[in-house]
Amino acid sequence: MPKGSPDFDARKHSLLADAWTFAQMSTALTLLAKELPATSTLRQVLTFAMIVEKIAMGSSPTMTEIKEASGKDNRGSDLIPDSMGRSYQVFLEPTDRDPDRLGWLLLETDAADNRRKMLRLTKKGEAIAVKVAKALKERE
Repeated sequence: MPKGSPDFDARKHSLLADAWTFAQMSTALTLLAKELPATSTLRQVLTFAMIVEKIAMGSSPTMTEIKEASGKDNRGSDLIPDSMGRSYQVFLEPTDRDPDRLGWLLLETDAADNRRKMLRLTKKGEAIAVKVAKALKERE
């Protein structure tokens, strides 16, 4: 409803007045959208963002940890479902079988537990993450 509408209550819609918050979100999503295939989903973008966040905090996350940390959606389903556990692979290094992968992430086997596959940023993935971070800082 338009701001000038008699039914508009600015106190109830204070988030709408916070254009900066949405400008920040728009900046990050625009940068990522320019780099991602057109078929990418919002949940894939969320997955990459959560992986980068964990890595930036000094963690070596696994896909299982990212999936668990994401929680549930408003319908009670996993926000990152089991099928996403495979579709994050678009971010991994290209292979002969999957040459269109982005090469932003790689999987490393934990030396202490061969079953644990840790996610790491490649130089390309780090460059994307830094590009988004710099753009967000410039908007501050």
